[in-house]
Amino acid sequence: MAALVQGIKMLAKYGIMNLASGGMLLIGIVLLIIFTLRYANLKVMIR
Repeated sequence: MAALVQGIKMLAKYGIMNLASGGMLLIGIVLLIIFTLRYANLKVMIR
């Protein structure tokens, strides 16, 4: 029983960590896309 609780706690901890790193990755990709679009727009405006 105790091992089961321990396992659930570990799963919850790693799940939260994975969610956090996944969220960071998603935010990074979104920021990269926004910066790329802005840069492309600037290039078009300069021309």
